[in-house]
Amino acid sequence: NRAYFHDGLHTHPVSLGESTSVGDGRSDVLTELPSRTAFTEELDRRIAESTRTQADVSLIVLEIDQLAAITEEHGDESADLVRRGVAEFLTDIMRDMDLVARNSENSFCMLLPACSLDDATRAAERVRIAAGKTPIQIDDVELQLTLSAGVTSAAPEEPSDSLMERGQKALQTALQSGGDRTCVEQPPTEAAADDGVADAVGTAAENDSLEPADEAVAVS
Repeated sequence: NRAYFHDGLHTHPVSLGESTSVGDGRSDVLTELPSRTAFTEELDRRIAESTRTQADVSLIVLEIDQLAAITEEHGDESADLVRRGVAEFLTDIMRDMDLVARNSENSFCMLLPACSLDDATRAAERVRIAAGKTPIQIDDVELQLTLSAGVTSAAPEEPSDSLMERGQKALQTALQSGGDRTCVEQPPTEAAADDGVADAVGTAAENDSLEPADEAVAVS
């Protein structure tokens, strides 16, 4: 199978060739992104640093909405090409200082240092909308992808597993609400009385004013 990834100017191939990842548990062999273990270690370090400097640290957890259906209809190799293409898309669209990692089979997590919850929510929306505007091409099949996102930010001295759990909770709310949306979970110090997850933005049709950033890389 062959897939193509478009950055707005050039078309780049996405392949499942021999990976350069060393398979040491710190990198994901398929996507060559940092593993969940490596991501958590960096998240702990950034939270400790933010406690000293009072800088914001935010988290985005993303999932590919259609991946189960793609696997069933087009096979595991096509699904892996989609995962690898989305990994490249996320790496290219985020800031150099952000850390993108493989979170689980169908999801990714992104660490955004020096980024407020509001700014992280806008970043998640830019990513979601950019991904939904163009499909990924695998052989002669054009696949339209959408992403669901959960967003939160760290409280001072918060353990990384607590932050990840809150980000995952926000993502699950987005998925259970139909997908293709971003939901936000407030950090404990700012949580509402009911400690609920707020649906921040909804579908792309409800957010026409939130356009992808100029530097966004499209998948096609």
